This record gives sequence, C-alpha cells and structure tokens, in this order.
Amino acid sequence: MGHPWICLSNSGFYRDLRNLGFKTFESVIDESFDNITNNQLRIESTSAIIKELCCGDLKKFLSDSQSICKYNQQVLFELLPHVDKFPEQFIKFLREQIQ
Repeated sequence: MGHPWICLSNSGFYRDLRNLGFKTFESVIDESFDNITNNQLRIESTSAIIKELCCGDLKKFLSDSQSICKYNQQVLFELLPHVDKFPEQFIKFLREQIQ
C-alpha cells in the first residue's frame, strides 16, 4: 500500500520477510521484538514501539520510511506473477509430506 507498517505476528516473521527479499523498518525502529518467542512479551514489546512512534515525530518516521515502502512495492510487483503458482506448489508439498 506504500505506507510503513508494524506487524504483530509470530517470532521470526520480519526475518522471513527479509529472506523473501522485502525490507523491514529496522533502520527506523527497533525490531528486536521479532526475536522474542514469548507471545505476551512480544506483544508488549511491539506495543511499546507503537506507543513510542505515536508520541514521536510521525512525519519524520514517514519520511525515513518512504524509500523502504517504495522498495517493498517493487518487490511485491515482481512477485505477483508467481502468486498463482502457490496453491499448486503447496498441495504438492503437502502430498510429499504425507507419503
């Protein structure tokens, strides 16, 4: 969508996004919450980052994040032609796991 985001997800989610070729906002915010395996602690740490952003200079955050957002849009556009192959590949993977 072209805007910065913070995702509350399982630990390692940001790492996995970077492995897919996306950039996260680690140069702008502290993403150490991504390494926290305890769900409650990860939620609390993520909430603290969001509160810190809301109390800070949001215009600066948006400006600092703009190049990352543009980059991620480009990566997404490059991946879109391959998305339709996912269901077939996933079903193949599941069948291989059953055998």
